[in-house]
Amino acid sequence: MESTGYIMKQDLVEKGWTKTLIAKFAGNPDKFKRHSGYKNPLCLYDSDRISSIESMNEFREAFELSVLRRKKVQETKKINKDKAWSEKQSFLESKIKTIIDDYSNIAIDVKSIPVEDIEVAALQSYNHWVNDKIDYFLRKHDSRWEEFFEETVCTNRMAVNFIRHRLTNYEDKLGILNELSRSFEEFDIPFSECRQCYKLLKTATNRAIAEKYPKFSTECCRQIAIMEEE
Repeated sequence: MESTGYIMKQDLVEKGWTKTLIAKFAGNPDKFKRHSGYKNPLCLYDSDRISSIESMNEFREAFELSVLRRKKVQETKKINKDKAWSEKQSFLESKIKTIIDDYSNIAIDVKSIPVEDIEVAALQSYNHWVNDKIDYFLRKHDSRWEEFFEETVCTNRMAVNFIRHRLTNYEDKLGILNELSRSFEEFDIPFSECRQCYKLLKTATNRAIAEKYPKFSTECCRQIAIMEEE
């Protein structure tokens, strides 16, 4: 955007001028102008004076040197970026070799609280989830809301699911796995082992729950059997 007889500072930047070139050759603006939408006044430079500066050999040499310097900086940045990308890709590819072992021997921590408290909290958590589902489908005018209804008694399945998600480090481990999966996808590296790692994680968690809470061991074994059949 230019004003009659003047050129804006931003126009100089778009032409390739740097702050250093502006300060050294153009100096202070020839005029300031208030403009709606701008907090600070516009810095305007006399167009004829700028044209005269741009015709100077000293300016041309400084400008060309600046262009070369900026090009070299961009090339260096690209080289460093490509190097970092390559190093991360190599790391991820090597990680595949050990990830199955990591999840085969994963340590699961299970908090211990009274079973009665678990059943109350699990029922409340389940019904909250149900109500969220109903609200979602109602907003979408989806008849599937009729498939969901609140429960009045906590089932062992509710309890085990609640313990897994709320009383263990399962969610943290799952988050790490999901982050790894996204990284593999970003680098276009096949990660077919993701599903296997997930099954190992859930199975290890259910076994730990069964050991900590024998009352729910049958349900844990049921869920483990389902995972093994998949």
